[in-house]
Amino acid sequence: MNSKIFVAALSGLGAGIALGMLLAPDKGTVTRQRVIDKATGLTDHLKSTAEKTIDKINELGSSARSTYEKLTREVE
Repeated sequence: MNSKIFVAALSGLGAGIALGMLLAPDKGTVTRQRVIDKATGLTDHLKSTAEKTIDKINELGSSARSTYEKLTREVE
C-alpha cells in the first residue's frame, strides 16, 4: 500500500472520528463504543491488507528468483 494513501486514510479516519464525536446525538458511552468498534474493524482490515500485501510481495520475489535462475541457466 502506498504510504501516502495510508497516511491519508488515517487522517480521514481521525477527522471522521472527531467530527462524529462533535455531532453525535448519542450518549458519550454509546459514541465511544461505536468508535472502538469502528477502530477495531479498521485495524482488522489493515492487518488483512498488510498480510495480503506481504503474501503478494513474497510471490513476486519467488517469481523473480525463479526467472533469474532460469535465465542464468540459459546463459550458461
